[in-house]
Formats: sequence, C-alpha cells, structure tokens
Amino acid sequence: MINFFRRIRKQLADNNKPLKYMRYAIGEILLVVIGILIALQINNWNEDRKLKQFEYKILKDIETSMEGNFFQLDMCLRGNKKAIISADIILKHLDENLPYNDSLDFHFSRALEWCSPVFNNAGYESLKTYGTNLVTNDTIREELGIYDAGWMETLTQRQEEYFFNTASPVLTELFEIVA
Repeated sequence: MINFFRRIRKQLADNNKPLKYMRYAIGEILLVVIGILIALQINNWNEDRKLKQFEYKILKDIETSMEGNFFQLDMCLRGNKKAIISADIILKHLDENLPYNDSLDFHFSRALEWCSPVFNNAGYESLKTYGTNLVTNDTIREELGIYDAGWMETLTQRQEEYFFNTASPVLTELFEIVA
C-alpha cells in the first residue's frame, strides 16, 4: 500500500503537476490526522474503562470495610450490653445488701469485659488519596463525604477512656481482687 502511494506521489512530482500533487499531499495529511484522532479516541476509551474499573474496586473495598466495621460495632455493642447487665446485677446486690453467692463470680468477670471495635478504613483512605472526584456518581460521592473515619476512632477512644478511667477504677476500688 505504501509503495502504491509512493508511486503516485513520484508520478505527480515528475509530471510537474503541483496542483494535483498538493491535493494528494493534503489528502495524505488528512488521512494521517484522521488516523491519529481515531487512535486518541481509542486510547481515551481505554483510559476511561481502566478508571471505571479502579473506581469500582475502591467502592467495593469501601463496601467490604463498612460491612466489617458494622459487624465489629454490632459485636462490641452486644458484648458491652452484657457487661452493663452484669454490672447492674452487681450494683443491685450491693444496693440491696444481698448476701454473696457463687453466681456473682460470673458477673464480676463479665462486668470487666469491654469490647472496643477495630475498624478497617483502607478503601476510604485510598479514595481520599486519589480524591473523591474519582467517584462519578454524585449521590455516592456526597454520601461518602459524610462517611469520615474520624468519628469511629473518636467513638472507640471515648469508649476505652470511659471504661479505663471511669468504670474500671470504680470496680477495682469496690473489690479486692480483679480476675
């Protein structure tokens, strides 16, 4: 094919027909420009496809992290409610000046158990690194703006501070041995 175009160009140049040669040259330039534009469009489509795949992966990571975080919260909430129930039973015994019985041993132990959730925010941190503009859906982007990992760490810190600074000293002060 290249030889064919080369022969045409040589004939037009040799026959001293500059107008025809100029038309041929402009046509060849247009073909090259159209080829470049097509290649750029294909490259843009490919880049958009890769970006969509990356967006999907990060959103999937965030979904998985949130499911795990909610599981952690639920598990700790249930465990901490049991600790509160045991502490209430102990307080009732003390308030009513009831005699000691062996079943209180279980409640003494469980009242000191406190669960602090461990959160996984790797997907969200990745999104913050790449920028929230990576998410093309406006609704999802706005909802992710609300989801800030800071509140979870603050909640965990407050729970631990309450237990270790408030509940635990009271319990250890009231009882001689902590198991």
